[in-house]
Amino acid sequence: MNDTNTAKIFDCEYRSSWNLNVDMSKYQTSGPATNALHRALRRLAEDLGQDPDNVMLVRPEDNDLVGHEYISGWGVCWEEGPHEWACTIQDSNGHFISGPWGYAEPGYSFSLSMIDDREGA
Repeated sequence: MNDTNTAKIFDCEYRSSWNLNVDMSKYQTSGPATNALHRALRRLAEDLGQDPDNVMLVRPEDNDLVGHEYISGWGVCWEEGPHEWACTIQDSNGHFISGPWGYAEPGYSFSLSMIDDREGA
């Protein structure tokens, strides 16, 4: 995998970082990008000794069913994750994650909406 596009999370409180081994730039739409990020976060949760089922995938059809009103469309929620992970996730160049699919936007410090920002979408 090209390390340039590998997503990372930083925990400023404990001065730790984790490479997620997922290239967010290779996805064309927000659904597959969100699924890839969700799988990577589940792997990290397991590596940290947490229950990976606590990393929640939010699909557009789930938006009215979940209590995270700051997730719009596709999203990921991980309340047990590293401190403020959703605000510090970035690619290897230090930019907040994005790709041809669009961009991510934190709702809380533990949830991301994956905004489909393709031309004409």
